[in-house]
Amino acid sequence: MKPFLLENGNAWPILAAVTLDLLAGDPEYMPHMVRYMGLLISRCEPAFRRLSLPPRIQGGLFASAIVLISCTTAWAAISFCKYLSEPAYWLLSTFLIYQAVSLRCLADEVKGVGTALEEQGLEAGRLRLARIVGRNVSSLDEKGIVMAAIESCAENLVDGVISPFFYAAAAGPVAAVGFKAISTLDSMVGYKNERYMEFGTASARMDDIANYIPARLTVIFIAVSAWLLRIRDPFQVLRGVRQDAGKHASPNSGLSEAAFAHSLGIRLFGPANYHGKWVQRPYMNEDSGFPSTRHIDEAVKLLYLTSGLFAGSCFLMAVLY
Repeated sequence: MKPFLLENGNAWPILAAVTLDLLAGDPEYMPHMVRYMGLLISRCEPAFRRLSLPPRIQGGLFASAIVLISCTTAWAAISFCKYLSEPAYWLLSTFLIYQAVSLRCLADEVKGVGTALEEQGLEAGRLRLARIVGRNVSSLDEKGIVMAAIESCAENLVDGVISPFFYAAAAGPVAAVGFKAISTLDSMVGYKNERYMEFGTASARMDDIANYIPARLTVIFIAVSAWLLRIRDPFQVLRGVRQDAGKHASPNSGLSEAAFAHSLGIRLFGPANYHGKWVQRPYMNEDSGFPSTRHIDEAVKLLYLTSGLFAGSCFLMAVLY
């Protein structure tokens, strides 16, 4: 028997959400649930830090509370809309899934880096890149900017597109909202610095767990997309991922980044400056050359096709569920 929130299915809200995202993106003037989640996180953090408990326990209770509040709020809103009318239920379900997904926004930001580089030069490219990465971009040359943009495209494909669709299809819009809360927590407190090394551990681990299955599904869809775009043999991509994914500290991010590197036939990853400190990371697909701005366009095509194939699969899964 289907859960209460899925008894009418969530296939059409998924289709409507991806259509809305492709048409509208994430306009800055539109209220967005991530902003409210960020505000909730900022307001609640001091209260949990005052608890007479070890920082890791504080952080675990904090992360659990944020996810619980987000899911409960979404569930209450959907339940109320369902009580009002079927159209209200469908509209809110669509809106929540739409806000959990950031496909067009990601594509536009990545393409914007390439456009800024080509039309305005290095400094403009660095400024545009700084909008989507957490590293120090001030010393990056053109190839470093392009590499970072494509890496961000590959990494955010998972938590910005694939995972929200996966949870929406598997367990409905409330699950998609819950995942977005976990992702927002990780982006705000899941850092390995002095402030969050202990307190942010639970948020980071929750994000790793939530993205574990979607990240591995993403590799398969990237490989198929590379084949459909006629740029790489899918088995070559899978072998490359097996070879290079472990070079990344994250159990998930390395998968999609290695898949992009081998699909596009370029070198990614490598040394990077984080908060003023150089981290010596090995290259992925080291035998290939460094990417140029044209590879940004190819990466965006790969992003769109992978996302489209996965969203279509989620739609079918929700229809059959």
